[in-house]
Amino acid sequence: LASDRYLNNHLIDMYCKCGSLSDAREVFDKMPSKNLFSWTMIISAYTDDLHGGLLHTEAVELFHWMLLEGLKPRDSFVFTALLGSCAQVGDCRTGSWIHSSFLTGRFFRDVVVGTALINMYGKCGAVRDAFIVFQHMEHKNSFSRNAMIDAFCRSGGVREGLDLYSAMVLDGIDPNHVTFVALLFSCCHHGLPSEALSFYRSMTPDHGIEPNLFHLACVFDTLAREGFITDVIKDYLDLSSKRLRDCSKECNDVLWTSLLSGCTIHGDKYNAKQAARSALRSNAKNSAAY
Repeated sequence: LASDRYLNNHLIDMYCKCGSLSDAREVFDKMPSKNLFSWTMIISAYTDDLHGGLLHTEAVELFHWMLLEGLKPRDSFVFTALLGSCAQVGDCRTGSWIHSSFLTGRFFRDVVVGTALINMYGKCGAVRDAFIVFQHMEHKNSFSRNAMIDAFCRSGGVREGLDLYSAMVLDGIDPNHVTFVALLFSCCHHGLPSEALSFYRSMTPDHGIEPNLFHLACVFDTLAREGFITDVIKDYLDLSSKRLRDCSKECNDVLWTSLLSGCTIHGDKYNAKQAARSALRSNAKNSAAY
């Protein structure tokens, strides 16, 4: 029986890695005896392949069935997978239940679990709960700080997010691409063009981070929304720079569309025409340019 279970576990693992969840579930359901590894693999497979949240319910139900079988996770893997699933679909109720029921003692001291909790609460809009977890973490790394910055920025606590970023840098912890996505996205949605430019301009010289499409798009969108259509965008981002000339068509399409949107908001017809022409040169199928 043990050898059959070993083989079936490997079959489940193979099907999951190949993206065939239905075959993995069929093998799992037919197993006469399942161990903790069997349950962990199938639950994790469902959390990795959510399909708009439909499989999240299945993952939670499987977790309940596992508990009814008298099995409890010995490590944080299942918990972090389920919390990630809760974050994606906004299921704060299940995430809070997992937190209060299981994540005490050694699990709560795990920085990976703590980061998953912050991410879950932040994505669900429960920033106060996220901050409580953050404050009680014995050890914090760049991932946990990024998750907390993102939680603040999502909830409208942009100043708290900026303060945490400053403290992070002062503590000698290097930000990464994810940090700046959260900061620039927040600046965009809270109308902070000066802060957005400051963050953008510090990325490469201060932190050795090359801006990507998301960073560029956030900065463009921030400036365009606030009416800095001509002088600021050209002065600080240099539209003729090698970086933008080498952008992919997708990147240029996004950037010019952001600029066009800003021109429309502020009634700048001249630059709107220029942006529309550039957007169409980048992508003739861009409906926004018409």
